[in-house]
Amino acid sequence: MLRQAAPSAVGDPGSELRPGLKDPLQSEQTPYEILGLTRGAAGADIQKAFALGVGKGKNVQKLTLAKKVLQSSADRAVIDLFHYMPEWADRLTPNPILQPDILDVPRRGATVQAWEKQLKTGFPDPLAAHSLAVLWYWWVIRAEEQRSQGKKLASIIPVDEMWQKAIGCWAMFLANHDFWSGTAGISRDIATQVGTAVIDRLNGRLQEWGQKHKGNGSAELAGRYHELELTLAHELRTARQIGSAGIRTPRGKVACGLLMLQQVDLLETVRQQVESGLQRSPSSESLKKLRQALSPYSSISALIENNEPQAALDTIEARRKKKSLS
Repeated sequence: MLRQAAPSAVGDPGSELRPGLKDPLQSEQTPYEILGLTRGAAGADIQKAFALGVGKGKNVQKLTLAKKVLQSSADRAVIDLFHYMPEWADRLTPNPILQPDILDVPRRGATVQAWEKQLKTGFPDPLAAHSLAVLWYWWVIRAEEQRSQGKKLASIIPVDEMWQKAIGCWAMFLANHDFWSGTAGISRDIATQVGTAVIDRLNGRLQEWGQKHKGNGSAELAGRYHELELTLAHELRTARQIGSAGIRTPRGKVACGLLMLQQVDLLETVRQQVESGLQRSPSSESLKKLRQALSPYSSISALIENNEPQAALDTIEARRKKKSLS
């Protein structure tokens, strides 16, 4: 069961933030680690840690960059969002803050199953989606690194599917702006900037791996990453459209995309609500666009909107062949 969120003064002036948890599959050092600090460190702590690092002969360029990131409230918030946030992860069982080993590869599959079950049961819960977004993101990044090195993957789940899981969770979290802005050290005045930076980071990773595969001569695989970029854009747009349309479940307002709706078995329910809305307001352009976004042909529409008619035709042909074989 989902734990009830404990009362917290997070976001209040002077409140102390609990340290976030870095995913064990995240290989690169964070600015916190470079400076030897934890989340919530004040400006004076950053300056002191920087001076101490310089005095010990550490890499000045790395120290300077880490200091710059932590001195920017928006950049720092992005770093935090790619950690497990205690304020939100405490809602889950098993709890990664209390039991970090549940994120190790041997137990990771069981953990994701438990969290996805809780997300479905308590849907909509964008804060639970955040922990899943972090888990899937670092898992797929590790899988990408292993695949590029010709190593055995740390998961039997296909890389494409892992990206789709990550995209669905991040889109749901980001679309629920009211749930996370103004909390966990992320003030409302920087929330939009932070959300944009997270999207840029996801797109940047997809572009990075697409370019690597293109450089290795795999145009087909490179094209798949372009499709994932379009999927991310479509998922975010649909999540915001659903949120604006006022779609609800008995537990509250829904703001998520097609991938997440499929995962929690609510796609048909939402489609029915959209159709009911159109019966009441048949001229509603927003509901018409939402109906199109939720249709089985939404991916083809996205390609056409992105001025890629040939890719749309290829998708139609691929579906036709798949149908004829089934």
